[in-house]
Amino acid sequence: MALVSVNGSIYKPEDAKISVYDRGFLFGDAIYEVFRSYGKILFTLEQHLDRLYRSANAIQLDIGYTPNELVEQIYDFYKKENIEDVYIRLQISRGNCAKEQINLSPNNTGKANIVMYLHDLKLPSPQTYEKGMSLYCTHIRRNTKLSMDPNIKSGNYLNNIIALLPKDSSKYHDTFFLDHEEYVTEGTTFNIFMVKNGVVQTCPNQSDILQGITRDIVFHCADKANIDIKQDKFRLKALYNADEVFITSSTKEIMPVTKIDQEVIGSGRPGAITKKLIQQYKDFVQQYLANAKSQHPWRVDV
Repeated sequence: MALVSVNGSIYKPEDAKISVYDRGFLFGDAIYEVFRSYGKILFTLEQHLDRLYRSANAIQLDIGYTPNELVEQIYDFYKKENIEDVYIRLQISRGNCAKEQINLSPNNTGKANIVMYLHDLKLPSPQTYEKGMSLYCTHIRRNTKLSMDPNIKSGNYLNNIIALLPKDSSKYHDTFFLDHEEYVTEGTTFNIFMVKNGVVQTCPNQSDILQGITRDIVFHCADKANIDIKQDKFRLKALYNADEVFITSSTKEIMPVTKIDQEVIGSGRPGAITKKLIQQYKDFVQQYLANAKSQHPWRVDV
């Protein structure tokens, strides 16, 4: 089942429309967030909206609503479908260009367009978690913060899309980037971690990455499990030689990686530390949901 909300009006996907003058359509002048639910509760919605508003402030986009007002809109939309676990994408553009005056000026616009997509949540198969993903390192370099900061979660994903274009990309589950100094950064829609000699490592916040919400939770989980974790730059060779590798995102949670390019990682199976963090993450989710049932008056089952 799927629904689309366009500026508060609800449609079936085939009936939803946005103006051809929309700046998100014309220029990628838009920001977005993706949420997933567990049992009708949208997980870490607060953190996602905090990031949405940071993205909006970074590009001087007026959303037109307070965070609390937006939360109510999101849950009102969710309540249109009786689905336990959903994927919701919220995309906000700067609005429509004045007709017949298409230009880049951010002042040539009306109020923001707010579009939400609701779909059944489609997750990776259990076999993928058991066997681990395979990734390849793209020759495309990650956008630098000095040009287009990845922390602005924008509607312009050409950097990521081009990385997925090679003909042999179908042999792998996904791809990841190096920066211009050839340090590992992040994947197309995920952060990346390695484990060596019992220590978990990921690139620093200062790197050319989106500071993922699931990534932040991993630091909490590692601390809870007494697992050493650090932020430090590392190169592709270090990733090849890691004992374990895993990636993180809202929909994938913590996903083991067992092959990169032609290199098998560690034993070729998900490692002990990765498995321990996966369990800690599941515990974190359950604790969040338990708190949400008493603290979130806008949850779907009210």
